[in-house]
Amino acid sequence: MERFTASFSGTPLTDFLDDSSPSTSSNIVEKLIRAVFNEKNAPEILPYQADMVKDLQEKVEKQEDLLAEDLDREPAQELRKIVFSLELKRIRYLLRLYFRTRLRKLEATAAHVLGDEEMMERLSPLEQLYTQDFFVLAGTHLKGACLDRLPLDFQSVVKTHEGLADGNDMVLVPPLDAHVFCSVREDVGSIPLEEDNVLDMKANELFIIRYSLVSKLVMSGQAVLV
Repeated sequence: MERFTASFSGTPLTDFLDDSSPSTSSNIVEKLIRAVFNEKNAPEILPYQADMVKDLQEKVEKQEDLLAEDLDREPAQELRKIVFSLELKRIRYLLRLYFRTRLRKLEATAAHVLGDEEMMERLSPLEQLYTQDFFVLAGTHLKGACLDRLPLDFQSVVKTHEGLADGNDMVLVPPLDAHVFCSVREDVGSIPLEEDNVLDMKANELFIIRYSLVSKLVMSGQAVLV
C-alpha cells in the first residue's frame, strides 16, 4: 500500500498524489486549478473534465484512508499528517468550486443549453439531468407564480410574446464576444483578429481579447483565463 512520499524539505505537498504514473501525477492538481479558472471566467459552459475529476476523487479518497490509518499507527507524525489533511481539504474545496461554478452557469443558461445538442454533450450525465430538472421546476414555478395569470400569448417562459417575438428572445445566450483576460501556456503563434489583423500569442504574456477568438485554445488546454 502507498505511503506518503512528500516531506517538508522543499517537496510540494501535492506530490503525495503522485504514484509515478504520467496520467495521475501531481500535475493533476494544477490541471484542476486551471479548470476552475477557465470555468469561472469563460462566458459559456466548458466540456466537463470527467477523467480529471474521477482521478482526483479516487486519489483523495485513498489518501484520506491512508491518513487515518497512519495517524493511528504513528502518533508522533500527527503534525505532518495535519498538514496533509489540510491539503486534501484544499483539493476537495477546489473540486466543489468547480462543480458549483458549472451549476451556476447551467442554471443561468438552462434553456439555451437544453436547446443545443453540442452544449449538452459538454455536460456530465448528472449535469444533464440536473439541467433538465431545473428548467422544468423553474418553468413550473414561474407559471404558477405569474405567467398563468397573463394573457395566453404572454405565458411562454422563453418568449416575450408568442405572436410577435422573433425566436426565443427570453433565452439567455452566453456572450461569446465578451472580453477576457487570457494567457497561453506555450507559444501558439498568430491568431486572426478583426479587420485582417493578427495577434502573436506568446507564453507568459497576458492578453485581453474576445473570448470567441481563444475559445478553442481554452478548450484544448493551451490557454488559461484569469
